Amino acid sequence: MAFFRSFIGLFVIIILTVFIALGIKIFDIIHLTKSNKNDTNNKVLIWILLFVFTGIISEIIYYFLEIVPDKKEELEGHKTNTTL
Repeated sequence: MAFFRSFIGLFVIIILTVFIALGIKIFDIIHLTKSNKNDTNNKVLIWILLFVFTGIISEIIYYFLEIVPDKKEELEGHKTNTTL
């Protein structure tokens, strides 16, 4: 009986991990499409293919290459607007 309890606990952890990974993937794709509306190159397509075929590695790389610099620009813009 203890085996089934531990199995159910492990199953719940796996399901939660899958939902979190899916949520991160959806967030990244939404951010990608909203932030690159005017791009004429294939940047969006390449990133989406990377998300689908490489998994969490490309999502981590996308976060540090695209999302973090955007946040830094917003913070710097906000600081310069408040000092004027």
